[in-house]
Amino acid sequence: MIKIVHQVLNNCQDELVHPSSSKGVLLLRQAIAKHLNDYRGMAVDPRQIIIGAGTEYLYTILIQLLGIDKTVAFEEPSYSKIGKIYQQFHIKKIFIDMENDGLSMSQLSKTDADIVHLSPSHQFST
Repeated sequence: MIKIVHQVLNNCQDELVHPSSSKGVLLLRQAIAKHLNDYRGMAVDPRQIIIGAGTEYLYTILIQLLGIDKTVAFEEPSYSKIGKIYQQFHIKKIFIDMENDGLSMSQLSKTDADIVHLSPSHQFST
């Protein structure tokens, strides 16, 4: 991933100095989408990728977009910093166990979760 970022930074300097979308530079989002497709088998549209200046900033935007009246399911174990960000907004959290092939879908189906928060490193650990 770092290699792709360096390629975009080196080859697209003119595009990078002009104002860009609030989602981030389109060329970088396209490169990330290609990387996810090539190495993770994930068909992601660049319009679905948001690039920002840090985790807290991005999650604050997502929470505002999705609403604070939601219940969020987290994988257990999860990244504690993300949980703290949701906690600041008093969002209800549910923790779902991980199984060998990912999140426990049977456990998730028994909850009232509106949103599921997954970490790619847990889902694609190899």
